[in-house]
Amino acid sequence: EIHVRKGGRANTVILSDGTKVVLNAATTFKYPTSFNGKNRQVYLDGEAYFEVTKSSNRFAVNTERMKLQVYGTTFNIFAREKMPVEAVLVEGRVGITPGNGTGETILHPGDMYSIDEAGDIKVMQVDLAEYKAKRNGYVLFNGKTIEQIVRSLELYYDVDFVHEGAVPDTREYVFSVKRTSSLREVLDVIESVADVKFVIDGKEVEITRK
Repeated sequence: EIHVRKGGRANTVILSDGTKVVLNAATTFKYPTSFNGKNRQVYLDGEAYFEVTKSSNRFAVNTERMKLQVYGTTFNIFAREKMPVEAVLVEGRVGITPGNGTGETILHPGDMYSIDEAGDIKVMQVDLAEYKAKRNGYVLFNGKTIEQIVRSLELYYDVDFVHEGAVPDTREYVFSVKRTSSLREVLDVIESVADVKFVIDGKEVEITRK
């Protein structure tokens, strides 16, 4: 079992079959030291990017609300408490079964499957650039508002963003940063394009209008 704490750096794990798994912050990943038999089973709570080694033995990722099965492919899974569980297929073909075991959904590249706490399922097409950036050590915010961006940064850097009322800038932005960048470096990038400024005070970051 590996746990990447909130604010921790991305952790890359190579499984016994050669599968590459990039674990994001605030993530717990359980896996065997070696795979035995025809099924390769792992367990995820958090977010991870997978590049699965092709094999005749099926690879399965288990989360609280769904099970994803694949023979060899590339995908990203986001599975956090009280948030919709999402799986995005980058390459290959996968089948997803909800936790109640009723019906398998087949995904094709560019599909995102999501299931919420009520069990409602959605499948839609998404831009894969954000997910492909992860394997190259970058975080891409593609058409995200400041509110959405800072929620991700809270996980990456273990801080809390605070502001009075609504965030003063509601426009959508596209930019990328290296996952190894400091919080201040990332905030400087945002300040250079957005109508906000950030003041870091320990574990809190205040958002104000410029």
